[in-house]
Amino acid sequence: MRILFGVNGEGMGHAVRSKAIITELEKEHNVLVVAGGKAYPFLKKTFKTSKIGYMNIIYRNNGVSYFETLLYNILKFPVIFLWNLKLIAIMLMFKPQVVITDFEPFSCYAAILFGKKCISIDNQHITNADDYDKSILESIFMRFMIPWADYYLVTTFFYPKVIKKDTYLFPPINREEIIKTKPKKGNFILVYQTSKSNRKLIPALRKINENFVLYGLNKDKTLGNIRLKKFNEKEFVSDMAKCSAVISNGGFTVIGEALYLNKPVLSVPVKKQFEQIRNAHYLEILGYGKYCKEINEKEVKEFISNLAEYKRNLRAYKKEDNTKVIKKLKELINSKIFKQRGLIL
Repeated sequence: MRILFGVNGEGMGHAVRSKAIITELEKEHNVLVVAGGKAYPFLKKTFKTSKIGYMNIIYRNNGVSYFETLLYNILKFPVIFLWNLKLIAIMLMFKPQVVITDFEPFSCYAAILFGKKCISIDNQHITNADDYDKSILESIFMRFMIPWADYYLVTTFFYPKVIKKDTYLFPPINREEIIKTKPKKGNFILVYQTSKSNRKLIPALRKINENFVLYGLNKDKTLGNIRLKKFNEKEFVSDMAKCSAVISNGGFTVIGEALYLNKPVLSVPVKKQFEQIRNAHYLEILGYGKYCKEINEKEVKEFISNLAEYKRNLRAYKKEDNTKVIKKLKELINSKIFKQRGLIL
């Protein structure tokens, strides 16, 4: 079967987990990946991948700037639109029977246009199964990004009641390297940043008598007790396995990998980033770590002082591989029942 797989290019989380899924699908199917941003060069190394345009999020002081993000993407949209006309050619020439999207909107719109089965696989659609209050802005954003799919496979480390039809919950998708690695007791804290605009991060860490390894600033440099590293998948997995704890934003993939390896997490979500705030909220409720709105010396020290308690709570965390989500995905791919909504048939 021919499958078009769209991957969101903002950050690395979508690309990392999609790699695990695509690797399994390629054992039985012909898969063509479309992606932009950071996802494209990462996935191109392993899979047949076509580059497409993508929309950026603009950060200011570790927060999403709605106005700048909207303005930037409005100005950029004509270029994105023209660039992504290639998706029409891909749909006509590759003729996918199924489209899978990891929060990549243009592949979803292509599926709708051509009347193809569309399967959404991401963690953002926990909103389909979540009693956590959603703002009107978040609802509009979710509808714009993925206006419709036949099925929603949602990865999560907390399990609220499903409220939308055709939505299924699964444990976090972890790459094979994480699943196979054995956690070790390290003498440093791993720090991962989605946004480079958090100016308070390094000054706060410099005041603490701990060693830190920091990814996300695209630099190889040592600043006292902080070792800055450019992203390298193999080194990142090794550091995740050896660290004593993790400090991150609220990105789901890093949280999922940390929990799998029994590493407590201090989550400092990007401000106004709905999904990250929700992840941090539940992380604290479950006792797997701490939710911090603004990083500073006091918050980090408090997190470190409670590591023993977080690690005790993590003993109850159920480690699972990707078997359940892969099995369901293959079942849905082969299903002949789906909604015909295409404009081009």
